[in-house]
Amino acid sequence: MHSRRSGVLMPLFSLRTKTDWGVGDFGAASLFLDTLAKAKQRMWLLLPLLPTIPEDASPYSTLGAFGLNPLFIDMHSLPGALPHNDEALRMWEELRQSPYVLYPQVFQLKEATLYKTWLHFRRHADDNEKTAFSAFCQQQAAWLEDLALFAALAAEQKKPWWEWPTALATRQGPALEKARIRLWAQRHFWMWKQWVAHGQWAKIKAKAEALDILLCGDEPFIVAHNSCDAWVNPQLFLQNGNLGAPPDDFSSEGQNWGLPYFDFEAHQATGYAWMRQRGRYASLLFHMKRVDHAVGYFRQWVKLDNTSQGQFIPPEETKQTTLGRQNFEVLSQESKIIAEDLGVIPNFVHECLRERGIPGYRVMRWARYDGCYQNPHLYPEASLATTGTHDTESLKTFWQTCQHWERAAMVSAIPELLHHTPNPEFSPPLHNALIQAALNAKSRYCNFPWFDIFAEETRINTPGTVGTHNWTCRMEQDIESLDSNKNVQKTLQWLAEQTQTAGR
Repeated sequence: MHSRRSGVLMPLFSLRTKTDWGVGDFGAASLFLDTLAKAKQRMWLLLPLLPTIPEDASPYSTLGAFGLNPLFIDMHSLPGALPHNDEALRMWEELRQSPYVLYPQVFQLKEATLYKTWLHFRRHADDNEKTAFSAFCQQQAAWLEDLALFAALAAEQKKPWWEWPTALATRQGPALEKARIRLWAQRHFWMWKQWVAHGQWAKIKAKAEALDILLCGDEPFIVAHNSCDAWVNPQLFLQNGNLGAPPDDFSSEGQNWGLPYFDFEAHQATGYAWMRQRGRYASLLFHMKRVDHAVGYFRQWVKLDNTSQGQFIPPEETKQTTLGRQNFEVLSQESKIIAEDLGVIPNFVHECLRERGIPGYRVMRWARYDGCYQNPHLYPEASLATTGTHDTESLKTFWQTCQHWERAAMVSAIPELLHHTPNPEFSPPLHNALIQAALNAKSRYCNFPWFDIFAEETRINTPGTVGTHNWTCRMEQDIESLDSNKNVQKTLQWLAEQTQTAGR
């Protein structure tokens, strides 16, 4: 069991350095660990680092459940990985200066430069490098071979896998072997990128351990219809409907996520082989992971193709409870987990998590019952206290725009707010008191969105919307310059002091 500690939620893509290519990368991650250590923060909650679809900015729109996103490779540490002509250099400077991540351009520039670097590796790698690359490919073959082939075929076919020629869509042996031969270079390039990315991330994990900082990954609930895993294991991911969320206060008709749903009976028949493999892989990269949409492991809200109304699968509460207990027994065996238990959550879900000692979320603005806020000092020890998530507006925006009764209820329930008034002004003393309240929570873990620490109004994602305002936010200042920013250093020093006072 981990010690009582606090940390930050910071998307890797949001980091900025003097040498980045318009998006946060693994080099920035190493520098950010130093910043966390100075602020006495011993936990870093990330968003998924999985390979994503180039045209989609969301870190949850992935090619599959395994691998690292080549987008995050630190180009500065690769020999000769520089913009290769004047136009590339101009684009590089433009991307670096942009206040937002411009994904299509970043993908284009990085991919072209990585390709040239890979060609150099093929021609000039020494025996040690070749041996290390070969060893990585053998060690990770269980997922790497399929991912590389899927990515190569997807680029070649330019359409979803179920529209590929039947022999490829149904993974017939002779057709796959011909594709492996035909697309050898594309597959080798993909495997090389994974080798580079994993090598860089291994150094980050080792540094985090030396600094006693936990890296907490984020595991999406399920994969996409058009993903490597759905292609390789179509029996595990049902395509005759779409996963979503039931109606709630924010959506009267419920949500349709356009994702397949689990056939948990099929998973059980395999001894949960795929889920266990994903858990072992997560343990390779992270010290713990956030299990997204925890309630989905008990019951899935699905709109089948021939119906307009969603339904729970399974429909009976007794079967939901049994299913969730079985799934979380598997999930908790392979790695330490935090369960994202937000939204419409039945009591039996919370009961199961409590029985297994699995921490759930306590978002301060939502931790209330019948309009009465809960005192953070009374949160369960097995929980994560936080001021917000990647899907919420900033703490500052929430306070300024929420209803008066919400502010009044928080002031009356949270001891740290005792001497504050429930008006919309978000003053520095009020901001400090809210941060202190989270730190003082009984929860074993406390976590702040990075932008909340500085009372900024930056938002990572707005659910239910599509646009360049989602998943593109960046730090205003590069990490190397934070040490010379007196206001930033003052805030981080204050955070360090409050963290120690709170026993974290």
